Amino acid sequence: MSVVTLKDVHKSYPMGKQKVEAVKGVSFDIEKGEFAAISGPSGSGKSTILNMIGLIDVPTSGSIIIGGTDVYEGVNLADAETTNTRWSSSVNEDKKKKVRTSIPPKLDKRITALRRSHLGFIFQTFNLIPVLNVYENIEFPLILASKNPDSRSPVDDFTKAQKEEWIAFLMEKVGLTDWKNHKANELSGGQRQRVAVGRAIVRNPKVFLFDEPLSNLDAKLRGSMRRELMLLHDRLKSTMIYVTHDQTEALTLADRIVCMSDGYVQQIGTPIELYDNPVNLFVASFIGLPPMNFIDVTVNNGKLTNSYLEVPVPDRYKATISAYEGKTVVLGIRPEDIVVGSTVELTVDINENLGQNTLVHGLCKKKKITCKFKEWAEYKRGDILKVDFKSEKIHLFDKETTKVIATK
Repeated sequence: MSVVTLKDVHKSYPMGKQKVEAVKGVSFDIEKGEFAAISGPSGSGKSTILNMIGLIDVPTSGSIIIGGTDVYEGVNLADAETTNTRWSSSVNEDKKKKVRTSIPPKLDKRITALRRSHLGFIFQTFNLIPVLNVYENIEFPLILASKNPDSRSPVDDFTKAQKEEWIAFLMEKVGLTDWKNHKANELSGGQRQRVAVGRAIVRNPKVFLFDEPLSNLDAKLRGSMRRELMLLHDRLKSTMIYVTHDQTEALTLADRIVCMSDGYVQQIGTPIELYDNPVNLFVASFIGLPPMNFIDVTVNNGKLTNSYLEVPVPDRYKATISAYEGKTVVLGIRPEDIVVGSTVELTVDINENLGQNTLVHGLCKKKKITCKFKEWAEYKRGDILKVDFKSEKIHLFDKETTKVIATK
């Protein structure tokens, strides 16, 4: 069952006399209980999509369905888009006061109700209130809700005793029962993250939205927090949508990844699907660390050749490669799929020992190649190394369209 659905969603922003399209025809479904990551480089449109799902921003066109409700059904999106900011930043020259903009009342009520009943946002900065302890920070959304009777959730109708029991239950779920009386500045980064999650879920939303919550943390703490989030998802069984530019986070956390570039969805699939079967050069280069090596080769009578390389066409491509006979295609091979052998001659440039693995950066003629060996190695700059590419791990891409060449 889909909790969130996007159908042909576009989003444009004015830039001078022109408009820049940040999101271009995006469609996907997020299933109940799923941990979905929206991943891509800066400027790919991922945060814009999260803001539209979170009802902070309005699409230029398309449909967004949350919990079975079509958010903008019966609404002229052109009008909604120009009035979606709740408080204008413009200043009245006479009164020097901020002026409220006008959202269509029907849409305003629908957005407010959905945002309060279905959505919990966890931002890049945790924004905890320093003078409040853990219990009070988690309780705070319920206090705010009591001031807004038009947008209530079932939790808001709890008695005081029921609310205390509910908050105690949540603190146990996020592992903070023993820290209920501690202030935010007395907590570790991981604990502050859990308080932010507890505060987001106190009104029992259907979907949690994470906007790059780990990007400001150091590498060690990011690793720890990834494990915390995996445990939280397992405990809460909630739907989570997680935006990140870090492919490691996407690969380790997500059930499915929406991989984006330049406003388009490039591929949607499980982490292993994107890793093993990328649909184009972008996905192949974005997923995997170190990134995949790409080499231009010519299809020549069952072989892939250039001035320094000659390897047989992999078996899985033999039925379809004939259409590229005599043409240049792009061979992709991951660093971990290169082994010491006898086929390709590599001149070592840099040897990086990483403990159980070694990254060897070298040159084939003038082409840079990275290898990842599952052993400690001590190659020196200028050493000549011969390697083989695992045939079953070779990917072939159309050089003009950048799409993967079909296999049998």
